[in-house]
Amino acid sequence: MHYLRSDQYSTPSLRDSLLAAGVTRLERLLPWFNRSSVHSTNPIGEPVTLDDLSDIYIAHLAAPVDIAPLVSRISKLPDVHYACDDRPERATLFTPNDTYYQDNQQWTLQTIGHPICLSGPIPDTDINAHTAWDLTRGDPSVRVAILDTGLDDTHTDLASAFIDTSFVPNTTGFDDDVVRHGTAVAGIIAATGNNARGIAGIAWGATVGAFKVLDSGGEGPPSHPARAIDYARQKGYPIINASVGFVDPDFDPHPEDAGSRKFLNTMCLNAFKAGHLIVASIGNFSDATKLYPAAFSKRVCAVGAVWLDGVRWQDVRITDNPNHRDGSNYGSWIDLSAPGGQMVITTKAGPNGYYDLSECKSHLGQLGYMAFGQTSGAAAIVSGVAALLKSARPQLLGEDIQQILNRTAKDVFEFPASAGYDTLTGHGIVRAREALDFVSPPRQVFQGLISNLAVLDSSELITRTFLNVPSLPIDGPYLCRRYRLQGEMPIPFAPPEFPDTWARASGTVGVKDTATYDYDEEVNWAEGGVTFDFMARFTTYVYRIPGMSGSGWFPAPASEARIAFTAIGASPTYAGVPERGGTRLVTVQPNPVVGSARCVFELPLRARVQASVHDLAGRTVATLANGFYEAGRHELEWNIGDSERRLASGVYFVRVEAAGVVSTRKVVLLGRSER
Repeated sequence: MHYLRSDQYSTPSLRDSLLAAGVTRLERLLPWFNRSSVHSTNPIGEPVTLDDLSDIYIAHLAAPVDIAPLVSRISKLPDVHYACDDRPERATLFTPNDTYYQDNQQWTLQTIGHPICLSGPIPDTDINAHTAWDLTRGDPSVRVAILDTGLDDTHTDLASAFIDTSFVPNTTGFDDDVVRHGTAVAGIIAATGNNARGIAGIAWGATVGAFKVLDSGGEGPPSHPARAIDYARQKGYPIINASVGFVDPDFDPHPEDAGSRKFLNTMCLNAFKAGHLIVASIGNFSDATKLYPAAFSKRVCAVGAVWLDGVRWQDVRITDNPNHRDGSNYGSWIDLSAPGGQMVITTKAGPNGYYDLSECKSHLGQLGYMAFGQTSGAAAIVSGVAALLKSARPQLLGEDIQQILNRTAKDVFEFPASAGYDTLTGHGIVRAREALDFVSPPRQVFQGLISNLAVLDSSELITRTFLNVPSLPIDGPYLCRRYRLQGEMPIPFAPPEFPDTWARASGTVGVKDTATYDYDEEVNWAEGGVTFDFMARFTTYVYRIPGMSGSGWFPAPASEARIAFTAIGASPTYAGVPERGGTRLVTVQPNPVVGSARCVFELPLRARVQASVHDLAGRTVATLANGFYEAGRHELEWNIGDSERRLASGVYFVRVEAAGVVSTRKVVLLGRSER
């Protein structure tokens, strides 16, 4: 409260009123405008008197409050001329000039008006890309792998797309031959925006690389995408789009391909554990048929399609078989939905390189359809939004991205009696702007790894059934001893807001305690969250199986178990809310340094501190701290003889990073340390 300075209010009563309203700090809106600035001239030198803008301030609040009543209360204070809400508004500042976007035909990105082949308005079924672009349009360093039929890299609207690799034997080129499915997917994700032609991709600033896994007829075995997934993992593509699907072996007309599901599953699991996001279309049979890789639910983001009315896409086609029916598949493995069906406009070949909505046809009152869309188009939309998230927060892992997309999706009320997740549309329709807001300042991302877990308790011998565990010789029940482990870590968040927190399988070593554990279905697991004292506290399990090969532990000895987690919230430690907040490196004593020195810093709040010493080339020569420190003043000892490399006399830099703030001090080292 004491950050209100005496020169910022005209009377003590005004100061008291601002304090009572929750204002902790006033910041001049126009610091360059002085009272003398009112006397000015116009462009031809005539004297003019401007309005006095020297007493306009931005008021900072200690905690979230209901803004409207506060503005009304402050406006009525006798010394306040006016007050207004200055929070960011979701007004669209940028509108691309692409032809089909301007014609309101990209209904999937922004619902304005309606496509020309429809009558009446469209419900709010778009992904809010138009407001997301105010925050980011994608970064070229974020690459999306497209596992598909290839790519027409001569398309004039795919400047950021390139052909990477073909996994189809006996192909002389990687071009998108007949089906052109891959080109369509690439356009949805990253067609060049604001170039006055065609369409705008969702993340047109990102990069897409095409992996040819299907031949010119759109066919290929599961081993092709399986190999491509691992190759994309090895090449560092953070997002992998697989708008392909293979039927469950129980329904597979080619029994010789049944083993490919396990191979494909293993490739997906490795990419998932390595922090990649695999996005796959759930299928277009309008039933609960499992298609893979989408049905690998805990390691792949399975995407279904919603129609213009905002519910699961179902399309009755008038063909030679009037009972023919297409639509989005469904089941307990679906994660998200996105606009789809037969009306997603993209870069697939047609007149002028596009199928536009003027080609829609109506049959017996049914809505028309386009040549592209279905759940393949929906999966591409989710991959595009994921690319925006990765561009905004590069540290996000694939699991983090999927958690954010799930938590910010627009719920679809497929079942009138319930809200939330359902097996027809998953968590709902993906929302680009809402996903970006979830990670935008003042919200910060904190990723922790807890090791040295404590054993809370262990069981006597119990029976657990293990299936498909690579280290076990056979599937079936085993007598084993179960250990319940717990770990905790302080996090840089504080009241009043608890951060959104989840355990990550990527980085965790520990499993869920279930009567039957199927390695092909489960992933590493932990449960818990943030406690009232703002500690991240989680539990997990490991087992010791007598007679098991190796040490007998699954998935690892208790001493090697660990728990990874992510927390996202508005952190005062990161944001440095008090004006004097943030880390302050007070001094390095003595300076110049001979033998040893003390690095003194202070923290406004508890935070993780990383302190190190660097030479002029930027190399680390000493590590002074890497851990959490309480609020207040601290001293770190730099013993020159303990430095990580032999040091010559000269100039060095002490660097302290904490609470999102980096402070440095130049120091001079006299003489040479000998080791």
